[in-house]
Amino acid sequence: MLEAGYVGAEWRMPPIRRLFEPSFFAPIIGYFFLFEGIAYCIRSSIWSSHPPFERYRLRNLSVSLVHSAITGGCALAFMLLNPGVMFHDTMHWYEAWAAQLPLLSMGYFCHDAVDILNNERSKYAFEILLHHVVIFSIFSVGMISHKFLPYAYWALLVEVSSVFIHMRTILEISMLHAAHGFLYRMIRILSLATIVVFRFGVLLWMLHYIIVNRRHFHAFYMCAGILADVFFLVLSLTMFFRMLAQDGFFGERARRKASIQRKDEKDWMGG
Repeated sequence: MLEAGYVGAEWRMPPIRRLFEPSFFAPIIGYFFLFEGIAYCIRSSIWSSHPPFERYRLRNLSVSLVHSAITGGCALAFMLLNPGVMFHDTMHWYEAWAAQLPLLSMGYFCHDAVDILNNERSKYAFEILLHHVVIFSIFSVGMISHKFLPYAYWALLVEVSSVFIHMRTILEISMLHAAHGFLYRMIRILSLATIVVFRFGVLLWMLHYIIVNRRHFHAFYMCAGILADVFFLVLSLTMFFRMLAQDGFFGERARRKASIQRKDEKDWMGG
Protein backbone atom coordinates (compact mmCIF):
# COMPACT_ATOMS: atom_id res chain seq x y z
CA MET A 1 0.00 0.00 0.00
CA LEU A 2 1.37 3.42 -0.98
CA GLU A 3 1.41 6.14 1.69
CA ALA A 4 0.86 9.72 0.57
CA GLY A 5 3.86 11.15 2.41
CA TYR A 6 6.21 8.56 0.93
CA VAL A 7 5.21 8.60 -2.74
CA GLY A 8 8.40 8.92 -4.76
CA ALA A 9 10.61 8.29 -1.72
CA GLU A 10 12.54 5.68 -3.69
CA TRP A 11 13.99 8.51 -5.80
CA ARG A 12 15.30 10.44 -2.78
CA MET A 13 18.02 9.79 -0.23
CA PRO A 14 16.68 8.21 2.98
CA PRO A 15 15.40 10.89 5.40
CA ILE A 16 18.03 10.52 8.14
CA ARG A 17 16.09 12.78 10.53
CA ARG A 18 13.51 10.01 10.92
CA LEU A 19 16.09 7.91 12.74
CA PHE A 20 15.42 10.19 15.72
CA GLU A 21 11.63 9.92 15.63
CA PRO A 22 9.98 7.79 18.34
CA SER A 23 8.06 5.82 15.70
CA PHE A 24 11.43 4.43 14.57
CA PHE A 25 13.51 3.97 17.70
CA ALA A 26 10.84 3.28 20.35
CA PRO A 27 9.86 -0.16 18.95
CA ILE A 28 13.53 -1.13 18.65
CA ILE A 29 14.12 -0.24 22.30
CA GLY A 30 11.02 -2.20 23.27
CA TYR A 31 12.13 -5.28 21.34
CA PHE A 32 15.65 -4.93 22.79
CA PHE A 33 14.20 -5.29 26.29
CA LEU A 34 11.98 -8.14 25.11
CA PHE A 35 15.09 -10.12 24.17
CA GLU A 36 16.78 -9.05 27.39
CA GLY A 37 13.83 -10.65 29.18
CA ILE A 38 14.08 -13.81 27.08
CA ALA A 39 17.80 -13.99 27.83
CA TYR A 40 17.10 -13.59 31.55
CA CYS A 41 14.60 -16.46 31.48
CA ILE A 42 17.12 -18.67 29.67
CA ARG A 43 19.94 -17.76 32.08
CA SER A 44 17.68 -18.61 35.00
CA SER A 45 16.58 -21.99 33.73
CA ILE A 46 19.01 -23.88 31.47
CA TRP A 47 22.67 -24.67 30.70
CA SER A 48 23.86 -23.85 34.24
CA SER A 49 25.96 -27.05 34.54
CA HIS A 50 28.34 -26.15 31.69
CA PRO A 51 31.72 -24.36 31.99
CA PRO A 52 31.52 -20.54 31.82
CA PHE A 53 32.29 -19.95 28.13
CA GLU A 54 30.16 -22.87 26.98
CA ARG A 55 27.36 -21.62 29.22
CA TYR A 56 27.54 -18.17 27.65
CA ARG A 57 27.59 -19.64 24.13
CA LEU A 58 24.64 -21.96 24.78
CA ARG A 59 22.55 -19.20 26.29
CA ASN A 60 23.45 -16.79 23.50
CA LEU A 61 22.58 -19.40 20.88
CA SER A 62 19.29 -20.19 22.62
CA VAL A 63 18.20 -16.55 22.36
CA SER A 64 19.37 -16.51 18.73
CA LEU A 65 17.28 -19.61 18.06
CA VAL A 66 14.18 -17.90 19.47
CA HIS A 67 14.81 -14.89 17.22
CA SER A 68 15.42 -17.02 14.12
CA ALA A 69 12.33 -19.15 14.73
CA ILE A 70 10.10 -16.07 15.10
CA THR A 71 11.47 -14.00 12.22
CA GLY A 72 12.24 -16.84 9.82
CA GLY A 73 8.89 -18.49 10.48
CA CYS A 74 6.93 -15.25 10.07
CA ALA A 75 8.83 -14.27 6.91
CA LEU A 76 8.23 -17.70 5.37
CA ALA A 77 4.53 -17.61 6.30
CA PHE A 78 4.21 -14.11 4.82
CA MET A 79 5.84 -15.26 1.58
CA LEU A 80 3.54 -18.28 1.26
CA LEU A 81 0.45 -16.16 1.97
CA ASN A 82 1.49 -13.11 -0.07
CA PRO A 83 3.64 -14.26 -3.01
CA GLY A 84 2.39 -11.40 -5.17
CA VAL A 85 3.68 -8.84 -2.69
CA MET A 86 7.02 -10.59 -2.27
CA PHE A 87 7.72 -10.97 -5.99
CA HIS A 88 5.87 -8.08 -7.62
CA ASP A 89 5.44 -5.28 -5.05
CA THR A 90 8.83 -5.57 -3.40
CA MET A 91 9.51 -1.84 -3.33
CA HIS A 92 6.26 -0.05 -2.54
CA TRP A 93 4.14 -2.32 -0.32
CA TYR A 94 4.10 -1.12 3.29
CA GLU A 95 1.95 -1.74 6.35
CA ALA A 96 2.83 -0.57 9.85
CA TRP A 97 2.03 -3.97 11.38
CA ALA A 98 4.32 -5.73 8.89
CA ALA A 99 7.17 -3.34 9.70
CA GLN A 100 7.26 -4.76 13.23
CA LEU A 101 9.13 -7.89 12.10
CA PRO A 102 12.26 -6.05 10.85
CA LEU A 103 12.05 -3.75 13.88
CA LEU A 104 11.95 -6.80 16.16
CA SER A 105 15.07 -8.11 14.44
CA MET A 106 16.79 -4.78 14.93
CA GLY A 107 16.01 -4.92 18.64
CA TYR A 108 17.46 -8.43 18.75
CA PHE A 109 20.64 -7.35 16.93
CA CYS A 110 21.15 -4.63 19.56
CA HIS A 111 20.68 -7.17 22.37
CA ASP A 112 23.04 -9.68 20.76
CA ALA A 113 25.71 -7.06 20.09
CA VAL A 114 25.67 -6.03 23.76
CA ASP A 115 25.84 -9.67 24.86
CA ILE A 116 28.80 -10.42 22.59
CA LEU A 117 30.71 -7.25 23.54
CA ASN A 118 30.27 -8.11 27.22
CA ASN A 119 31.45 -11.70 26.87
CA GLU A 120 33.64 -12.47 23.88
CA ARG A 121 36.62 -11.34 21.82
CA SER A 122 37.32 -13.44 18.72
CA LYS A 123 37.32 -13.22 14.94
CA TYR A 124 33.94 -14.95 14.94
CA ALA A 125 32.52 -12.34 17.30
CA PHE A 126 33.82 -9.62 14.98
CA GLU A 127 32.09 -11.27 12.01
CA ILE A 128 28.80 -11.42 13.89
CA LEU A 129 29.05 -7.80 15.04
CA LEU A 130 29.84 -6.67 11.49
CA HIS A 131 26.83 -8.67 10.26
CA HIS A 132 24.61 -6.95 12.83
CA VAL A 133 25.86 -3.46 11.90
CA VAL A 134 25.28 -4.05 8.18
CA ILE A 135 21.81 -5.58 8.51
CA PHE A 136 20.74 -2.95 11.07
CA SER A 137 21.84 -0.21 8.68
CA ILE A 138 20.07 -1.76 5.69
CA PHE A 139 16.85 -2.32 7.63
CA SER A 140 17.03 1.28 8.91
CA VAL A 141 17.11 2.59 5.35
CA GLY A 142 13.90 0.77 4.51
CA MET A 143 12.15 1.64 7.77
CA ILE A 144 12.72 5.40 7.54
CA SER A 145 11.84 5.61 3.84
CA HIS A 146 8.83 3.26 4.12
CA LYS A 147 10.13 1.43 1.07
CA PHE A 148 11.42 -2.09 0.38
CA LEU A 149 9.58 -3.72 3.31
CA PRO A 150 8.99 -6.99 1.37
CA TYR A 151 12.69 -6.87 0.47
CA ALA A 152 13.43 -6.91 4.20
CA TYR A 153 11.17 -9.96 4.48
CA TRP A 154 13.28 -11.63 1.79
CA ALA A 155 16.33 -10.91 3.95
CA LEU A 156 14.59 -12.42 6.98
CA LEU A 157 14.01 -15.66 5.09
CA VAL A 158 17.72 -16.26 5.74
CA GLU A 159 16.72 -16.88 9.36
CA VAL A 160 15.07 -20.16 8.32
CA SER A 161 18.60 -21.42 7.68
CA SER A 162 19.79 -19.95 10.97
CA VAL A 163 17.25 -22.05 12.89
CA PHE A 164 19.00 -25.27 11.87
CA ILE A 165 22.50 -23.83 12.24
CA HIS A 166 21.73 -22.74 15.80
CA MET A 167 20.14 -26.10 16.65
CA ARG A 168 23.15 -27.94 15.24
CA THR A 169 25.63 -25.83 17.18
CA ILE A 170 23.66 -26.11 20.43
CA LEU A 171 23.64 -29.90 20.13
CA GLU A 172 27.39 -29.94 19.47
CA ILE A 173 28.45 -27.61 22.27
CA SER A 174 26.15 -29.25 24.82
CA MET A 175 27.30 -32.72 23.67
CA LEU A 176 23.65 -33.72 23.30
CA HIS A 177 24.35 -34.83 19.73
CA ALA A 178 25.80 -38.07 21.11
CA ALA A 179 22.51 -38.96 22.80
CA HIS A 180 20.32 -37.84 19.91
CA GLY A 181 22.20 -39.22 16.91
CA PHE A 182 19.32 -39.45 14.44
CA LEU A 183 18.02 -35.97 15.27
CA TYR A 184 21.53 -34.55 14.99
CA ARG A 185 22.13 -36.17 11.59
CA MET A 186 18.85 -34.77 10.28
CA ILE A 187 19.66 -31.29 11.57
CA ARG A 188 23.14 -31.46 10.00
CA ILE A 189 21.59 -32.29 6.62
CA LEU A 190 18.96 -29.58 6.98
CA SER A 191 21.54 -27.01 8.07
CA LEU A 192 23.43 -27.54 4.80
CA ALA A 193 20.32 -27.79 2.62
CA THR A 194 18.72 -24.64 4.02
CA ILE A 195 21.93 -22.67 3.50
CA VAL A 196 21.67 -23.48 -0.21
CA VAL A 197 17.97 -22.57 -0.45
CA PHE A 198 17.47 -19.82 2.15
CA ARG A 199 20.87 -18.15 1.96
CA PHE A 200 22.34 -18.64 -1.51
CA GLY A 201 18.98 -18.85 -3.27
CA VAL A 202 17.39 -15.94 -1.42
CA LEU A 203 20.44 -13.67 -1.56
CA LEU A 204 20.96 -14.31 -5.28
CA TRP A 205 17.30 -13.45 -5.92
CA MET A 206 17.73 -10.23 -3.91
CA LEU A 207 20.85 -9.33 -5.86
CA HIS A 208 19.05 -10.08 -9.13
CA TYR A 209 16.14 -7.86 -8.07
CA ILE A 210 18.40 -4.90 -7.32
CA ILE A 211 20.31 -5.20 -10.60
CA VAL A 212 17.23 -5.70 -12.80
CA ASN A 213 15.31 -2.83 -11.15
CA ARG A 214 18.23 -0.44 -10.68
CA ARG A 215 16.65 2.20 -12.94
CA HIS A 216 13.55 2.41 -10.74
CA PHE A 217 15.10 3.90 -7.59
CA HIS A 218 17.87 6.19 -6.35
CA ALA A 219 21.44 5.02 -6.91
CA PHE A 220 21.93 4.97 -3.13
CA TYR A 221 19.50 2.06 -2.79
CA MET A 222 21.18 0.22 -5.64
CA CYS A 223 24.66 0.58 -4.11
CA ALA A 224 23.47 -0.27 -0.60
CA GLY A 225 21.56 -3.31 -1.82
CA ILE A 226 24.37 -4.70 -3.97
CA LEU A 227 27.05 -4.19 -1.31
CA ALA A 228 24.89 -5.75 1.42
CA ASP A 229 23.90 -8.74 -0.72
CA VAL A 230 27.51 -9.43 -1.74
CA PHE A 231 28.61 -9.08 1.89
CA PHE A 232 26.04 -11.61 3.09
CA LEU A 233 26.82 -13.98 0.23
CA VAL A 234 30.49 -13.96 1.25
CA LEU A 235 29.55 -14.59 4.90
CA SER A 236 27.22 -17.41 3.87
CA LEU A 237 29.85 -19.02 1.66
CA THR A 238 32.36 -18.82 4.51
CA MET A 239 29.89 -20.46 6.89
CA PHE A 240 28.97 -23.13 4.32
CA PHE A 241 32.58 -24.16 3.75
CA ARG A 242 33.28 -24.17 7.50
CA MET A 243 30.37 -26.54 8.00
CA LEU A 244 31.49 -28.78 5.14
CA ALA A 245 34.99 -28.83 6.58
CA GLN A 246 33.67 -29.65 10.05
CA ASP A 247 31.71 -32.53 8.55
CA GLY A 248 34.95 -33.94 7.11
CA PHE A 249 34.51 -33.11 3.43
CA PHE A 250 37.99 -31.55 3.20
CA GLY A 251 39.97 -33.88 5.44
CA GLU A 252 40.85 -34.14 9.12
CA ARG A 253 43.16 -31.12 9.26
CA ALA A 254 40.50 -28.83 7.80
CA ARG A 255 37.90 -30.35 10.12
CA ARG A 256 39.92 -29.43 13.23
CA LYS A 257 40.47 -25.85 12.06
CA ALA A 258 36.93 -25.16 10.89
CA SER A 259 34.82 -25.74 14.00
CA ILE A 260 31.73 -23.51 14.16
CA GLN A 261 31.25 -24.29 17.86
CA ARG A 262 33.58 -21.58 19.26
CA LYS A 263 34.27 -23.36 22.55
CA ASP A 264 37.72 -21.88 23.19
CA GLU A 265 37.98 -20.43 26.72
CA LYS A 266 40.61 -17.90 25.63
CA ASP A 267 37.82 -15.95 23.87
CA TRP A 268 35.88 -15.71 27.13
CA MET A 269 35.84 -12.31 28.89
CA GLY A 270 34.13 -13.53 32.05
CA GLY A 271 31.00 -11.41 31.57
